[in-house]
Amino acid sequence: MLRRPFTIIMGIAMFLAAGCGGNSNVTLGSGGGSGPQGRLYVSIPTTNTIVRFDNASTATGAAAPGATLTGNFTQLSSPQHLLVDAQSNRLFVANLAASSVLIFENATAKNGNTPPDRNITGPATTLNAPDALAVDTSNNLLYAADGPNVVVFANASTTTGNTPPIKTLGLGFAAGALFLDQTSNRLYAANTLGNQIAVYDNVIGLPSGSVLANRIITGASTGLNRPSGLGLDGTGRLIVSNLNAPSITIYAGAATATGNVTPAATISGVATGLGNPTQIALNNSPGAGDSGDVYVADGTAASVLVFTNIATANGNIAPARKITGLTGAKGIALDATR
Repeated sequence: MLRRPFTIIMGIAMFLAAGCGGNSNVTLGSGGGSGPQGRLYVSIPTTNTIVRFDNASTATGAAAPGATLTGNFTQLSSPQHLLVDAQSNRLFVANLAASSVLIFENATAKNGNTPPDRNITGPATTLNAPDALAVDTSNNLLYAADGPNVVVFANASTTTGNTPPIKTLGLGFAAGALFLDQTSNRLYAANTLGNQIAVYDNVIGLPSGSVLANRIITGASTGLNRPSGLGLDGTGRLIVSNLNAPSITIYAGAATATGNVTPAATISGVATGLGNPTQIALNNSPGAGDSGDVYVADGTAASVLVFTNIATANGNIAPARKITGLTGAKGIALDATR
């Protein structure tokens, strides 16, 4: 956890400056103050459930969720990666088995067997098995990774139903994670089976059809092993969770990193508690220089693991906190403004 509390107003301002990618990168206040305590959302595909913790900055052990979304009315069906638009208090869910993206408005008030406010689904959407998401709040675009493509929907804040995408980006591989650096107009996509991270500059200008990455991080020295979660820290380093040979690998200069680059740091080993890490969320703002924390969903460890001070974290280190009782956890999203 960062040591200086922020007010809700400052937290929202940082979010607007950072944009919204495949996870939330906004600074949390320290526990116990008047600043935001954070809302942490975790998806569990095997039980068609999303749990929410209302004290993300301090939650540890068998912490009681503030809410649990579950039941037929929720329409959850193998929910995968999550994405929160903190500015609008809006939760997006990649709903793999139902070939849909669910949207819950006023997310912090949702609980129980509650239906989504919107459901992007139907043959016109071309969605088949969406598993990762990114949102461009400035241009109101929703990106959904689905098989070898990323489908892009206009009017992310309102679109619903059987709505066709405005374009389809043919990556040529199944992206297991997405992260949008909105400020730099740059999309990162994890080629999970290929052990690569593909980087697309000027993503908003890419045409529909097959697209080529501007850079690809790949090779034995990268330490990539089924990359499944992506984020940027406050100094512009790329943070990657690796499902196999469980680890978090960190690469300096995300905007230019390419090829067989060696990580600047690697969090791995027995002490880390990592089993099969999937989606990650950071609580800092890209470019702000904050050290921040990284939250890691790990279904095998039945936990969300929290590693503090990501700027210096390295090696076989224990997490600062471990939220337990989350067997099968897959997706994670953090609203650090509330």
